[in-house]
Amino acid sequence: MNNNPISFNDPLGDTVIGQNNKPVSYKYDDKKNVIWKNATNDIKRVGNLLLKSSIGTDILNKMINDKKNITININENDSPTDSKTGGKILGETTPIRSIQTVTKNGKTTILYDKAKYISERIVLYEKNIKSDYELSDKITTKAYNQTMFIIGNNYEEYFGGIAVHEGTHATDPNSQQPPNPKLPLRSIDSIEKKPLLNQQQYYIENLIPQ
Repeated sequence: MNNNPISFNDPLGDTVIGQNNKPVSYKYDDKKNVIWKNATNDIKRVGNLLLKSSIGTDILNKMINDKKNITININENDSPTDSKTGGKILGETTPIRSIQTVTKNGKTTILYDKAKYISERIVLYEKNIKSDYELSDKITTKAYNQTMFIIGNNYEEYFGGIAVHEGTHATDPNSQQPPNPKLPLRSIDSIEKKPLLNQQQYYIENLIPQ
């Protein structure tokens, strides 16, 4: 799910942000164990799940190398619902917009065409994700009125698919609203198309031995 952007004027940084606001990175040791640097427990959990598939690895690397700051948090307490549909919100990606202004002769002009996203906040809602998985028949689930095949995936892999979905929102410009608020809004179907495809690919890849 992709929320409305938040706007402010202070451009900053470039990568996934972890402990002490330091950039996150990872590498493999000689036994192919993942070694994380500056990663919170939430980022380690999400990152290790993403690394279980090629599409997840691609999304993780895009987030780490993104020009925007990206934060990833797992919310274990709240169970938000969509105000329009009443459905459970499994994850949210909120872009933070920077809008430049120019002041001349006492008049301030907003440069909407220079607007850009400078950071992304990803939140995954554990209670809602777990409830959604437990209520499914473990074969399919529904996402934006589309059937998602999850047969053979355990709960952690189901969780990882949601992370892939939100990571796609954070890294694909066409999977969120344009930063320029004067441009026409994209349709929900358009915004959700690639995140849903990547989520399904993640589930399929986890059925195949790596």
